[in-house]
Amino acid sequence: MKDQNKTKKQLISELMELRQRITELEALENESSQAEEALRQSEARYRTLFEDSRDAVYITTLGGKVIDVNKAFLDLLGYTKAELVGITSQDTYVNSYDRQRFQKEIEQKGFLRDFEVKLRKKDNTVIDCLITSSLWLDNDGTILGYQGIIRDISERNRAEEALQESEAKYRMILQSIEDGYYEVDIAGNFTFFNDSLCRMLAYSRDEMIGMNDRQYTTQETANKVYETFNNVYRTGKGTKAFGWDLIRKDGQIRYVETSVSPVCDVSGKTIGFRGIARDITEHKRLEKTRERIINHLSHELRTPLSVIQGKLRLLKGKFQKQMSPMEWEQSFEAMEKQLNRLSEIQQKTDKIMRPYQGLEGERILLFFFIERVLEKAKQSAAHRELHIQLQGERDLSLFMVPEVLEDILGGLLKNAIENSPDEGSIRIILEQKDERLLLKVQDFGIGITEENQKQILEGLFHTLDTELYTSKKPYGFGAGGKGLDLLRMKAYGHHFGFVLSLESQRCIYIPTDRGLCPGRISACPHCERPEDCLSSGGSTFCVSFSDWGEKGG
Repeated sequence: MKDQNKTKKQLISELMELRQRITELEALENESSQAEEALRQSEARYRTLFEDSRDAVYITTLGGKVIDVNKAFLDLLGYTKAELVGITSQDTYVNSYDRQRFQKEIEQKGFLRDFEVKLRKKDNTVIDCLITSSLWLDNDGTILGYQGIIRDISERNRAEEALQESEAKYRMILQSIEDGYYEVDIAGNFTFFNDSLCRMLAYSRDEMIGMNDRQYTTQETANKVYETFNNVYRTGKGTKAFGWDLIRKDGQIRYVETSVSPVCDVSGKTIGFRGIARDITEHKRLEKTRERIINHLSHELRTPLSVIQGKLRLLKGKFQKQMSPMEWEQSFEAMEKQLNRLSEIQQKTDKIMRPYQGLEGERILLFFFIERVLEKAKQSAAHRELHIQLQGERDLSLFMVPEVLEDILGGLLKNAIENSPDEGSIRIILEQKDERLLLKVQDFGIGITEENQKQILEGLFHTLDTELYTSKKPYGFGAGGKGLDLLRMKAYGHHFGFVLSLESQRCIYIPTDRGLCPGRISACPHCERPEDCLSSGGSTFCVSFSDWGEKGG
């Protein structure tokens, strides 16, 4: 129909339709522009991610020709983009079989994650890499090539190899040592142990894995284990445990000394415990045998000493008027002195065997307690010229039997005084270190040789060769010790739960036991001033209390 034949209404309707089409076309054009802009932005973001990725990114053809790579790829293999034109991805593989395996697996699965290979850089350096890749397809689904990322794991592999070597060495050492090594979880169940621990308990590995400590300990030891583990868990600090009784599969009891340390996860949370268990069964049996011998000797000495002392008193009364003072001193006083010495040995031996049985402990404010004991020692050593200093915290306290603590401190002070020349110094140091309370007695005397240090806490050892010195008066220089004092303190340590240790340096001017000290600093030909003596040698005995809170706490 021609326009002139159309009615006005028809023309208006066609005009409206035309306007509607124009509006739709404009909207479509606008959407197309927005899509193109979105596509440009998407491509820009992709290119930014592609170029800025820290991993090496690549696109290659099926034949290995490089289509595109990012800067990280160039840095990884050491090539420029221009240099990549003449090579294929096959050229970077150390083993050609890996390339064939890569193609076979990715074409079967369509995707590969963490495919481990060795690649060769431009400078022929070989690196370990992980490849994560997918198929590169066109719109019709035709495979054009591969696209993916490459990550260098050479450092990680070297670290893992070093760790494996370290673990192998660590396990070899653990299997070769005679002491038992263990690791348990937070509940006390075995998770790892060495062969020595299996032999110690007489169980097989299969029997021991997962075994709880209550299955191979006495009830008393099980309680000690719980308390020790709980303390390590609360403090996060390792400790040593003494006197654990282990029950072997055959029913025998073994005695061990054990170290306990926390095992922590990556966040620092304690998830278990580890340590070394040393079998001291034979040592403990020898100690018991020695105790029986000493106890027997102490008992056997008591009666004849009493008889001889009684007879000596009768003889003194009978012959005192018939002898000159010199004869009297040379005979009866010398005999009486030696009898008193034997009596003192017998009394000290008796204390070793029965260390204050039945006495109760109490809370002791240490600084003031030490001051009182020190004052007694100063009175006994009033004939000596020594500077004795007490230093430390005044508010530290200890739950202990007072008589035992006084005996320990008094004995260490007497030892320090007898080993220090006149005009010398002695220090008493009281301090708290970590979870332990330390009481130290430090002298600057002649010191102890390295050979003698190994034996001195084993008992029955003379700390001085007293025949070299003229003074035998208690607290006099060179009066010497009889070893029983230290043996008695060691017995106290086992009974009351403290550790006695020694650090000593022999005087550099008299390095052997046969050397003589004049007993006074000003009389020493090697010392021009007191400081010369104070820096030449000395000993420090340390009493370490690990459980110094309330009794039973």
